[in-house]
Amino acid sequence: MNENRRKGFFFTLDALLAVAFSIAIFILVVKTLETAQTTASADVGLARLGQDLLAGMEKNGALAEAVLTSSGAILSASTGVLPPDMCGKITVKKSPGNAVILANSPSCRCTERRVAASRSFATAATGFDEYVASIELCRRKNT
Repeated sequence: MNENRRKGFFFTLDALLAVAFSIAIFILVVKTLETAQTTASADVGLARLGQDLLAGMEKNGALAEAVLTSSGAILSASTGVLPPDMCGKITVKKSPGNAVILANSPSCRCTERRVAASRSFATAATGFDEYVASIELCRRKNT
């Protein structure tokens, strides 16, 4: 009888260790997936912010004015509405063609993660030529 109790004790101990190991692996997998989902959500939020910023700039005429004056000053001013922890780089190209205007957030260095958004627009002042405005957003790197 003593032999059976000893076997039962070892089987119970073995089962408890297996359950503990399974729970540890489950927690590790859940934490990893949670981190990946948070990063993807942040990227989607940045892309939507970029699209909204470009739509607002088109609506208030900032993109058309930047094309007409060939100046990035108005675009740089528009990046000033970004939250303080973000950087932005706006490029306007004649479609198809090379960059016409570039504007960056002042004194901004990005972290490694960047998100881009684009929007096409046309202006009556240039004979309805088609342009593409792109914005690249990222979190500001702490220095």
